[in-house]
Amino acid sequence: MDTSLVIKEKIKHCVGTGEYSFWTIGITTNPKIKKEALGHPPCWQMWGADTIHKAKKIESYFLKEFPPGPASGRMKTGGTEHLEDNKMPYVYIF
Repeated sequence: MDTSLVIKEKIKHCVGTGEYSFWTIGITTNPKIKKEALGHPPCWQMWGADTIHKAKKIESYFLKEFPPGPASGRMKTGGTEHLEDNKMPYVYIF
């Protein structure tokens, strides 16, 4: 199975029936530094993606498409910056 589908399902399971707009999603290749920069947020979860391209598609899906309805009901962005091609990309939520 495509890791993109697996990660999407894990995020949906993690959030459950809760309000997606309370959650933040982002991508990093250095999760330790990113988590620290964000102030060690509670409920931090992350999953390794196969490629940066796949990670960006997952992030975009939750920022622009899911859940259906007004954009105000979707996740916020935690930012994506300085992604290193030679490192594993991670999709994180909190």
